Amino acid sequence: MKKKLFAICCIFALLTGMTACGKDKTPSGSSQPASSPAVSEPAQSEPVSEPVEPETQQATVYLPDENAENLIPTEIECAKPEEGDFTAGIAALVDALAAQEALPEGSAVLSAEEGDPVKLDMNAAFGEGMMSTGTTGEILYLGALVNTVLDYTGAEHVELTVEGAPLETGHNLYDYPIGRVTP
Repeated sequence: MKKKLFAICCIFALLTGMTACGKDKTPSGSSQPASSPAVSEPAQSEPVSEPVEPETQQATVYLPDENAENLIPTEIECAKPEEGDFTAGIAALVDALAAQEALPEGSAVLSAEEGDPVKLDMNAAFGEGMMSTGTTGEILYLGALVNTVLDYTGAEHVELTVEGAPLETGHNLYDYPIGRVTP
């Protein structure tokens, strides 16, 4: 019984091997296995380049001290904007302030215009954060932002808006140019 089974397996393997070796003649006279698809050359890949580190710049930002009583000027490294992109320069500073929790979470610049006063339009998260803090928190947030922008630009005043409207908190309506803030 074992011999018959072995013989059948050998015959089956032999027949399978013979049919797999058959070749089709193509019209061009070249031969290629019938079931093999045409093989194309691998696509040439682009050379892998190293990631480019963004340029940075030194800037002074104003951060609250540990007792939340004063603003301390602090030198930081932040992203350097492309030449002539004033809004991006201010946005990099705002991002640095927000990362240090010197501004409400989610604060971002919508637009900024050079001049005196610097016109600065912030997003709704900034306005909501200003409204949800106490008087001391409001002064520290405002001072951190205004003093940082004034140092960066050399201007003497900032005209601050939120989504295009003057900043209004539960404590004040900032519909006038704001100078340096001292807590």
